[in-house]
Amino acid sequence: MHCLVTGASGYLGRALLPVLAERGCRLSAQYCRGAVSAPGDAQLSLQRRDFSAGQADLDLEGVDAVFHLAGIAHQRADAQAYQHVNVDASLALAQRARAAGVTRFVFISSVKALAAQRDAQGALLPVVAASNPYAQSKALAEQGLQNVCRDSGMQLFIVRPALVYSKEASGHLRWLRRWAAWHLPAPPSGGGRSMIALDDLVRVLALLVDASLSVPVPALMTVTDEQIYSTRRLHAAICAAMEREPWLPSPPAFVWRSLCRLWDALRGEKSGCTWERMTADECYRSSGLESLDFQPSLSFEASLGVPVHGT
Repeated sequence: MHCLVTGASGYLGRALLPVLAERGCRLSAQYCRGAVSAPGDAQLSLQRRDFSAGQADLDLEGVDAVFHLAGIAHQRADAQAYQHVNVDASLALAQRARAAGVTRFVFISSVKALAAQRDAQGALLPVVAASNPYAQSKALAEQGLQNVCRDSGMQLFIVRPALVYSKEASGHLRWLRRWAAWHLPAPPSGGGRSMIALDDLVRVLALLVDASLSVPVPALMTVTDEQIYSTRRLHAAICAAMEREPWLPSPPAFVWRSLCRLWDALRGEKSGCTWERMTADECYRSSGLESLDFQPSLSFEASLGVPVHGT
């Protein structure tokens, strides 16, 4: 099978390419910046395009499956950027793929799309009217892709991963690693989130190249490891892996709230954002994976080689 991977130089793309190569796939890759190297002895056709500049004119001749990973995520961007890259570029690529005879289009969405905002009639709000433009852009892209693929020969797979983790993960986990390295107190208790190991998510995607795969159309897949992680649980696992212990006990919640408000002010964010990220509940269940016979192989602790140490 000939697979085109967009966002090939990114966090997920770099992990996916070698797994597809191991399955014997012929590979093409789109990237915008950074570097992309062919995995092992595989041949890799590279296409440098910038979706933010409207460059969706990829060469799709002979491509059987598109894995569309490219997009804006986990960074600050304005609503128009999310609309332009996550929605408009995705739909333009799908339309080109449909016209080129691509048979499978795999779109990496997010569990956050499940909580996208709607109006009183149930219609999705525009990206510019939503409080979370990233989540809204993913939901709008999902809706648009289903319209593009309807009544066509191109099967649509929408994959909604929870927070993806690995030893190289950035964002929230990067700060927790620094926090543990400095022997700072354990975060406040409470809250929980769903997650999925990068290796397990890549396994799910690789299963989608199976020529005999039979799933509903469109295929909507929510991917988690079926566990709930509080910030304190994540911190405990990182401390164990780094062989670090906090030098002070965790302060009361009101102290944490004050520190979070100060941090929000220093970063120019809305007051309460950091506290919400640390203590909010964002829990999901896996779904749509029955035909893949997939079971997650890792928990966060297992990925670090440490035993479970509290929640």
